Amino acid sequence: MDKFDLVLQASDSPKTRIRDHVRGLILSGELSAGEKLPSMPVLARLWKTHVPTVHAAFQDLHREGLTIPRQGKGIFVAERKRKLDNVAVYTTVEALSDPTMWFRRSVVNEVNTILRARGATTRTWVDPRPHEERDQTFRELEDLAHKGEIQGLIMLAIKPEYADWTQTLPIATSCIGSLSLPTTVRSDQRTMIELAIGRLAEQGCRSVGMILAYHPGYSDAGTSPSRKSPPVILQAFIETAGKYGLEIRNSWIRMPEKGTSVRNYEQAEFAYREFHALWAQDEHPDGLIVDPDTGVEGAITAILERRVDIPRELKVVFHRNENHRFICPFPASFVTTSEREYAEALVQQLERQLNGEPCQAIFIPHRLSTEFSTASCGGFSSLPSPARCSFWPERL
Repeated sequence: MDKFDLVLQASDSPKTRIRDHVRGLILSGELSAGEKLPSMPVLARLWKTHVPTVHAAFQDLHREGLTIPRQGKGIFVAERKRKLDNVAVYTTVEALSDPTMWFRRSVVNEVNTILRARGATTRTWVDPRPHEERDQTFRELEDLAHKGEIQGLIMLAIKPEYADWTQTLPIATSCIGSLSLPTTVRSDQRTMIELAIGRLAEQGCRSVGMILAYHPGYSDAGTSPSRKSPPVILQAFIETAGKYGLEIRNSWIRMPEKGTSVRNYEQAEFAYREFHALWAQDEHPDGLIVDPDTGVEGAITAILERRVDIPRELKVVFHRNENHRFICPFPASFVTTSEREYAEALVQQLERQLNGEPCQAIFIPHRLSTEFSTASCGGFSSLPSPARCSFWPERL
């Protein structure tokens, strides 16, 4: 038991000190693969701390793939360079029922393709619970994780407040979108804006506006709620427009008011309505960015209804995911992301944790193209009530 000797100081964070101490024993080889560790009550007495503190430290080690809990047998040091064998993919019932959530379904398909090609078993779990209950543990997945029947969990497009319960599971996890987790996979919005504005400047634009069919939230995970930074995409928009000397105005930045939710199926109509509002102004920009692709078709429809002469009156850059094709009957540029790259990054995050490697957020790049999209994805849904619109930065 000498190797477990650890004196916790009053100034220490007990969980962190315990986790780092045991991690060091494993990585140095003092604890060998397959070795059984003392029970948590024994370690708690040895370290003069509480069992829940030891448990929390080992939860981190389980997620890192350094230790494995075996129900009824105890905790063991994991084999290094472990292979993914059993992975669960968590999504929500809306992802199946909402026809505009093709991105989530496409990523699920790509994840399954990648893992099955590597010989892993995958299961997709659909959460039927209402939104207000999803901050609570999904019991079916929790049971599988504690029984050791799954090694990893991939969560798609979850809100940050729904992510906390995944961190109590003794398995590797990854997700799309949560700023608070180092195992997240996110769109690189800064490079998207830099590519889009660079393209508009190259085409001779002297001013630029933007339609965001969602509220972009805030940057800098880890900042306190009272000191949140402006959204990355808006910071990048202002900085890049300034770099190219393009005029911007608050009234040319169209997005939902903070606190107003625009769901996927509402985004096309939101973009449709906001383009009309933008073009009804006495002055409007000669360059426009529209994001995301679920809102682009609404903007295209409004452009056609307004009989805007493109590209002489207005030049446009639209966001598009590779597997989402839609008709664009006039010249346009696209900043494109790949669902395959999202899936590969999600799997990579699991593998890193499984083998005890450090994780940090992976940002998916965008690529600039001027191809026409040639297949339609369908029509628009009506909003049950008008979504309010605000302008940045006064009302953020």
